Amino acid sequence: MSLTTFIGVLLGFGLFIGAVMLSTDNYWIFLNFPSLVMVTGGVFSSTLISYEIRYVWLAIKSIGFILITPKVGRYLLNFDPARSGDDRRLCGAGPA
Repeated sequence: MSLTTFIGVLLGFGLFIGAVMLSTDNYWIFLNFPSLVMVTGGVFSSTLISYEIRYVWLAIKSIGFILITPKVGRYLLNFDPARSGDDRRLCGAGPA
């Protein structure tokens, strides 16, 4: 996860928590599981109404890739498809 993503998430949660703390002394009133289920289900349902499931799934996976740093090793950084043994298939010139 990049530093700016981390700062953005912290700032978003911090603003929400600050607003709750400024508005009431009873903080637990904002933690209601049925309300969380209704909001999450409504957002997911409206997203599925607006977009195809494959695009919604790609967006959910993209969020995962943003929050979880992919493992990049030496092999992946040094891999060049053009120099592998099967150049014709990789370049679209037909079956090998």
